[in-house]
Amino acid sequence: MQSQASKVFAWVASRIGEEQTTYGVVVVNSSEQAIYDVEVRVTDAYESERRPIQLTILPPGAYYLGESTEAYAWEFASRLRSFEDEIRPVTKSRKRRIVGMAFRDSSNLTWVRDVEGLLARA
Repeated sequence: MQSQASKVFAWVASRIGEEQTTYGVVVVNSSEQAIYDVEVRVTDAYESERRPIQLTILPPGAYYLGESTEAYAWEFASRLRSFEDEIRPVTKSRKRRIVGMAFRDSSNLTWVRDVEGLLARA
């Protein structure tokens, strides 16, 4: 039951451009089927929780969503390999981090990951 859910995760990333570094989130579904009703909760450089990332469906693959000042607070999800810029995981920040994640798998079971990345049924 947990096999698809264990293949879904997210991390904060920086996009290293020629002129500036920007931040965002990589969301990965390494299973063979789509997941649904995805919500990823993220904190910013001030440890404040940003508006959650909300996706109706996430096909298999790795996707990057950049931080945005627009209404939804996040850019559209784009395949990770579609960027020429380097996208690097943020591994040492205690401020910029994933504080929670929830999604529904192809068996209609809802799962959550906590701030430590632990997976549990909702």
